[in-house]
Amino acid sequence: MQLKNYRLNIAAGLIAITLMAGFGFTGLLSSLSDSAQPSAAMSFRPTTVHAAPNSSLGAGTQATPNCAELMQPFTTAMISSTIPEDAYSSLQCPDLKPPPDLATRLKLQRIYDTFSWQSFLALNWPIALTCDAQGCQTSVKPENPDRDFTPQWAAWKEGYEIFKIDGSAPSPWDAPRTLPTELDTRPLAGYPDATDKNIRILFQTHQANSNQPLWDQNGNRVYYEVLINEQEFNFIDSNELYHLQGQINYFQKNVLHRQEVVVFIPGSLGDIIGVIELKLAWKILTSDDIAERYYTMNAYVYNPEQARWEEQRVGLVGMHIAHKTLSSTEWVWSTFAHVDNVRVNDMDTLNYLEANKTLKPSFTNPYTDNLTLPVNVLPEPDAAGVRRTQVLQVIPIAQATAALNQQVQELLRAQNSVWQYYELVGTQYSTDPSAPPASPLTALPTNITNRSGGMPAPVYLVNPVIETYDQEGNQEASDLAQGPLNDAKHTVFGTQSCMGCHFSAGIASRYVDNMVDNQEQKEPIFEPETADFSFLLERAHWQKSP
Repeated sequence: MQLKNYRLNIAAGLIAITLMAGFGFTGLLSSLSDSAQPSAAMSFRPTTVHAAPNSSLGAGTQATPNCAELMQPFTTAMISSTIPEDAYSSLQCPDLKPPPDLATRLKLQRIYDTFSWQSFLALNWPIALTCDAQGCQTSVKPENPDRDFTPQWAAWKEGYEIFKIDGSAPSPWDAPRTLPTELDTRPLAGYPDATDKNIRILFQTHQANSNQPLWDQNGNRVYYEVLINEQEFNFIDSNELYHLQGQINYFQKNVLHRQEVVVFIPGSLGDIIGVIELKLAWKILTSDDIAERYYTMNAYVYNPEQARWEEQRVGLVGMHIAHKTLSSTEWVWSTFAHVDNVRVNDMDTLNYLEANKTLKPSFTNPYTDNLTLPVNVLPEPDAAGVRRTQVLQVIPIAQATAALNQQVQELLRAQNSVWQYYELVGTQYSTDPSAPPASPLTALPTNITNRSGGMPAPVYLVNPVIETYDQEGNQEASDLAQGPLNDAKHTVFGTQSCMGCHFSAGIASRYVDNMVDNQEQKEPIFEPETADFSFLLERAHWQKSP
């Protein structure tokens, strides 16, 4: 069974297991108590299988709650294997009209935060994924329902599989993983499971925008990867946007002639899932970490200091979910983090000490003189040459979001699920999708607060372990504004905005010839604001002649 046909079978299989094994709906809540098992297992299993039309799991129906029900406390009935297509629809909530007043905006924030949690748990829904030379297959293992599962997103395409150094076409969606071409992967040839999507291939250590790596308190780099769903893959593949010549051709045919840019398909409630991008952040787990508090996977990790590949056990510390939807055409931006990233509960630390384990933040050290070190800056190496970044979350999680986190975590904790150790940092969405972007002539603060268009709320959103160095706080307005300002020296407070940053993403529109080492090279020019908020398209390379 090919991957593209897996949806109905997973949904049917999960229901069949429930009935045949006599688990009942409560049994589907069973979870993995030790997330550090050899196989990457997902610890939380929902009470029911809601399968909406054209969703990630295929056939079936899902009752659409009314607007008032969207505001209710989070329950297990809200958890599903189906990735939600959108947070709400105008038919469902006709009173939530843009531009929203304060009460409406607060309701919207709760609705989108709930959407974020539903997406997070659905994306991490367990599947068994196997790949061979013929393709990838998925199945459910009734003989061992609490182990050997991989998250649903692991079946998606990784960025390096699409944008290859030679600009060649990506392999079909349901093909086994192709290894990255950015660096020497010949050593991985000795590991037959390197093409197995149940195992991570990690080599990207630099954060976006700042282009700087992040080190944890063990002195290890954090690794990042980007994955996209089938809808986005099909759009890129069919339009040949995976190489620079294809992007220039697309620009010349579409943008110049019809004043259009890349427009991805949005999710529509009960209909189309829409385009989704994920960014994951992983830390290497050592004996100093409490592995059972992390969702873990095996990985082949590239060590840039030693210039070699290493087998490591990694733990998830951050997850971005970017989903283009009909209600938020500037995309919905959800970001999750591990609860131990920048703080821990001292009482929990005390309890672990009594069990001879040390619970401590992964990215800051509050127990030593390191408190005097600068935060959110590239760290200097210590006497032993080890770097450790001191991370501070500049903008705290909103109280309403924190309350929702607590509701969901309590449900997960009751099942001893590993996902109890993750929290929603925030959700950014469009409050008025029809609002045009700010122009260079727009006055402050709108030049910053609506830089992307859509009137985003909240204005700022960053994940402290994915955009660590973008948490500057007070800074010149020109660092955040759209275009030059007469009052560019004006000081404003800011971190970064998902929409405000991704708004400028572009595709290649042309090239210029440059001389590099006495050789002529074509330098692509990426036209800003033409890639529909996806910087992934700027990873394209020139397609080499056969």
